[in-house]
Amino acid sequence: MRRQASVQGSKAMVVLAALAVLATGTSCSKMMPTAPSSAIPARSMKPGAQAASTTSNYAWVTLADKWVNKGETAAVAGGRYKVDFTRGSLSAGAQVAIQERDPALVDFVVGPMNTVCSSKATTMTISYASSNADVMVNGMIRVPNLYRLNESTGAWEAVAGTNDSVNKKFTAKVSVLGGYVLDFVDPGKGGW
Repeated sequence: MRRQASVQGSKAMVVLAALAVLATGTSCSKMMPTAPSSAIPARSMKPGAQAASTTSNYAWVTLADKWVNKGETAAVAGGRYKVDFTRGSLSAGAQVAIQERDPALVDFVVGPMNTVCSSKATTMTISYASSNADVMVNGMIRVPNLYRLNESTGAWEAVAGTNDSVNKKFTAKVSVLGGYVLDFVDPGKGGW
């Protein structure tokens, strides 16, 4: 009986030793096939604007990310978007980012979210050629309007601006950074 227990114990030790050899024999640089993997390496992720809470399930792509000091004139530009800050338009320095979810849509975030700009002008310029707001693309003969998502109420608010239909650019003075949409229909009423 003792000898049988000793043989079974020896077999168990051999199996454990074999498993240990297999586990340590694989390269450390390779992950097991069942190991979790990250789609985006941590070193390539940049801090940026937060996506609007009502659209947080979309994948936002950072187009621009720049530090803007309180007392400087600066432009942050990326993709079809440009935001011009005049001296003193920010009450404090901020890491300003521009993000979009689809290059064919003029649906974007300028952050940090809910940053209030001072009474000095902050100008947003959107080049909407070949987008959903371009009449040549969708055939609508209307003027696009800019809307900002009010994070507190969840409602889209119209933002006054000027449309240059020849150059396909929309320009507006903005007082709050956040989620914006340029479209022909109020996103709150158009099925967004």
